[in-house]
Amino acid sequence: MPILKKISICIFLLGCFQIIYGQKFIKLSVDNDLYFLTDRYYSSGIFISYGYQKNKQIDGIDSLDNSSNIHWHLGQEVYTPARLQTRDLSEIDYPFGGWLFIEREVHKYLNNNTAYAWGVQIGTTGEESLAPWMQNFYHINFLKLPRVTWESAIPQEIHLNLNINMKKRIMIEEKFYFLSDFFSTVGTQKTTIGAQFGFFMGETKRFSFTGNPLESKGDDGLSFYIGSRQEYRFHDYMISGSLFNEKATFTLPSRKYRNSFEFGASFNTDEWEILALISNTSRDNEEQLFFRHTFLNISISKYL
Repeated sequence: MPILKKISICIFLLGCFQIIYGQKFIKLSVDNDLYFLTDRYYSSGIFISYGYQKNKQIDGIDSLDNSSNIHWHLGQEVYTPARLQTRDLSEIDYPFGGWLFIEREVHKYLNNNTAYAWGVQIGTTGEESLAPWMQNFYHINFLKLPRVTWESAIPQEIHLNLNINMKKRIMIEEKFYFLSDFFSTVGTQKTTIGAQFGFFMGETKRFSFTGNPLESKGDDGLSFYIGSRQEYRFHDYMISGSLFNEKATFTLPSRKYRNSFEFGASFNTDEWEILALISNTSRDNEEQLFFRHTFLNISISKYL
C-alpha cells in the first residue's frame, strides 16, 4: 500500500478514536452530476467526516458560544472532460484529474453569530488519487458504459493546502437568516479567495448551509436555503498544472473568476441531518463546451 494511503488511514482513524468530548458526528457527503444526466467537469466528490466539540456548557447545556470544534475529513474529487472516450487532445475541453486528501479543520466560535475556521489539507493527484480506477469501476460495472480513457491526465504529485474561513450569521426576522462565509485557500493544489452568501429559512444555529453538522443539532424539521458563491481562483492545478514544474502533458488556461447559484433543503432530527444542495456553476476554463454545469450534493450526518 503506498505510504500516503497508510498515513491517510492512520490519521483519520486516530481522529475517529478521540471520543472524550461531548457532541460528536460522522458524515457522508457525495457530489455528483449524474442526477442531471451529465458526466463532465467536476464529475463527483466523496467525503467522509468525523468531528467533535470541546465541551462548553451554559447552565448545563452544550453551547457553541466561545467553543471549538475539531473535524477530520477524507475526500476524493474527480474531474473529467465532456467527451470521456476520446484520446484526441483537441477534443478534450477539461483535463482528466483526481484529488485525494485528508484534512484537519478547527472551528472556533466567538459568539452565537460569528465563527472562523482554519484547516490543513495534504493529498495527492494522479494515479494514487484512485480516481481513474474508481470512475471506471463504477462506469463499467454499474452504468454499463465504455471505459473512460483518462488520456493525458493531470500527473501525480503531493499537495498541501491551507484553508481559512470567516462566518457570520445575521437574523433578519424570526426563522429567517442571512448567512455569509468568506473563504481563502493557499496551496499547491489551488489558491483562491471568495465568499458564499445566502438566505436560510428555518430555526437554526447555522453559520453556513454546509459545513459543521453540530451547528444544526436540535434544529428539528425542514429548512430551505438559497444563495450564491463568488470566487477568484489564482491557481488551479486540476486545470493548469503545477506552478513549479511542467510534468503535465495536457493543461488549459484556468478561468480566474467563477460563480455558482445554490438552492438547498435540510431535514433534521435529534439524531440525524439529511441535506441536499443543488449548485449551478460557471465555467472553470474558456474551452469548456458547456457554459454552466449543475451537480447535486447529498449529505447524511449522524450525531453521536
